[in-house]
Amino acid sequence: MAALLGQALFEQGVGPSGAEQGLMLSARTGAEGAWVLRGTAVACANCHGLDANGGGEGFQRIPGLRWSEWSSTDPAIRATALTRLRRAVLDGIGADGRALSQAMPRFDLDERGLQALAEHVGRLATAAPVVGVPTLAMIGLRDAAAPAVERAVHEGLQQCLTQRLGPRIRLVLREARTPAEAQVAWRELDANPEVVALLAPPWRGWRPERDATTARSGPLGELPSLFPLVADPDPRQTAAQWLFGGAQARTAALVMAWMAANPSEVLPVWAGRGSDGDARWAALGAMGDAVFRDAGLRPRWSRLAGPRGQANRAGLWLDPDALPAGGWWLMPWPVAPEPGTGSLWWMAQPYPGKSQRALAQRWADATCTTVQAVLAQTTVPTRRNWMGLVGSTGRLNDGQGWAWRVPGNDSAAFGAASSWSVVEFGAADAVRLVTPLVDLSNPGLLSR
Repeated sequence: MAALLGQALFEQGVGPSGAEQGLMLSARTGAEGAWVLRGTAVACANCHGLDANGGGEGFQRIPGLRWSEWSSTDPAIRATALTRLRRAVLDGIGADGRALSQAMPRFDLDERGLQALAEHVGRLATAAPVVGVPTLAMIGLRDAAAPAVERAVHEGLQQCLTQRLGPRIRLVLREARTPAEAQVAWRELDANPEVVALLAPPWRGWRPERDATTARSGPLGELPSLFPLVADPDPRQTAAQWLFGGAQARTAALVMAWMAANPSEVLPVWAGRGSDGDARWAALGAMGDAVFRDAGLRPRWSRLAGPRGQANRAGLWLDPDALPAGGWWLMPWPVAPEPGTGSLWWMAQPYPGKSQRALAQRWADATCTTVQAVLAQTTVPTRRNWMGLVGSTGRLNDGQGWAWRVPGNDSAAFGAASSWSVVEFGAADAVRLVTPLVDLSNPGLLSR
């Protein structure tokens, strides 16, 4: 049991199930020791690595814990190593008697937990070093009030990566409560050359802000990212790949579903007022080209002078800052489906597939499967070849009716959004499935 306890505390910060289930690492960190962190947030492997070989951590160089003393047959030497570990873990004192960096948490750990950790590190010290293992990173949500979908995505992704890939990757976890904290975490990961890619943002649509300090040349400053949450891809983010697109992909799915029944009609469009409205209207041209390329249908539309809809004729609503008052509208923005009296809304939803699995779990599984496909092509991906490897994974699926392919060049800003359903919402809570499947990655496929 001590062996399992030591490994669980080292790798996950939480004791294994059973008798040790309630044991969890707890530590203080920060300049005044004011931040109290627990569990996964202070797992030893986060910084020192699953193999305890150390590595990079932000602007710090994290030392390894595989000291030669652990493999000694002399009990006195091993006791010295245990004392050294105790001082470092509990008091933050290094082997030279100096205080360790504030990056090293000061743990509140009893003797049983300390002995279990020492035993696990001792086993690692006598094992062959793990080589050729890529380091991947996640920024997770620490705020309990954060959206449940986002939390579920990160929990599901971490579980999937651990179960499916295990020792084939080294997973570095960072947590954030606000976008500002996420930005700090991203900068630290970006500055660590051992991190190959970032696998999940903490919030739907969050993007790292690049400034003069992060816009470096070479592989640093371009930390590749594979984001599973629904959001619009940003063409300026050359190192980011989005698995499932946002409003752009939803617009394409809605227009394709509408055109299947109205191929020759002109679709009225409300794009909003001002320069933002002009930009949205201009972007429709590129999206129309993409729809024509994928579905063989050429959209035709006219720009409305005001947000006035008609009950018997559909219009496309492209104003994210307001909601329509009445009429029949194609709504690409993921808002609460609450049309007013006499109104109808068509909304695009990620394809439910053959089973009603939670979307968060689908997104997490898709990210995990994509990483598996990358590792199937090469044992150790790098920042330089990550984008190409993801883009060449081919068409993937979750085995339950949902497929995707991450494009190498996402000029249409669809992400890897492949399958969408179109659902009609009415004012009297009437819901109708308009189009079961619109597949943006399979040209010509439109199921009614």
